Amino acid sequence: METNMLRWTAGVTRMDRIRNDAIWQKFGVAPIADKMREARLRWYGHVLCGKEDSIRKIDLNFEYPVPWTLLYADDVMLASEDKDELERELQAWCDRLERFGLKLNVKKIEYLTTGVTESSSIKVNFIELPRIAVFKYLGLAVASDGKLMVGVNSRVSAAWSKWRSLTGVLCDKKIPERFKSKIYRAFIRPVAMYGAECWPATKEQKFGVAPIADKMREARLRWYGYVLLGKEDSVRKIRLMFEVVGKRPSGRPKQRWSDTLHMDLKGAGSTLI
Repeated sequence: METNMLRWTAGVTRMDRIRNDAIWQKFGVAPIADKMREARLRWYGHVLCGKEDSIRKIDLNFEYPVPWTLLYADDVMLASEDKDELERELQAWCDRLERFGLKLNVKKIEYLTTGVTESSSIKVNFIELPRIAVFKYLGLAVASDGKLMVGVNSRVSAAWSKWRSLTGVLCDKKIPERFKSKIYRAFIRPVAMYGAECWPATKEQKFGVAPIADKMREARLRWYGYVLLGKEDSVRKIRLMFEVVGKRPSGRPKQRWSDTLHMDLKGAGSTLI
């Protein structure tokens, strides 16, 4: 199956995960997740009470089921099995925004397709969009050929960047090793392993360090359990049950996330549900 995707953003969204449990317990403040949920519900009620032609109701007219449309903050991703359909959806976004005096920044739109025989791009307002080989969304990198190492290299670079920002602490001989270890586990390792739950890593692609491989396996199994406990209409449950139409290409098929998960569960003496 060929998939075409678009992504644009009005800014930079950081997705480095840091645990705040200690801060909440220390200061007795409400978890950030609760505050975010409260703000979302308050804003949703504000949107529903607005007029039909209000700007805040623009995006409510573009409800496509997941995983074909993903909206998060200022990051938007559109996907379609048909190239022409994707072009029509993007043009509809552009036309709708113009009705309210807004303008879609074409320079920030990126186009990616998994079709190996596809050579052209799509257009919006008669402007051809740049076609890319690597598609980034919320900190994760997706390659047009489906290879894993693009996403892995992206996380390694992010982890090294976080490491360099903390070298003043990590390389200080006056600071105890125990404290440095806590900093590593709280600030650096989560950045390096962000998205590792969905990496279909083969034996050749796994790191040569056993503890990291164990952590990757642990993250995958933990995420799988989290998906199974989700509601039937949740994004993670829909994506788990999503069936791709079409045949896999000839030759040795690429390892899928479900294949990796099957090996993890087999090693643990269990099976896929």
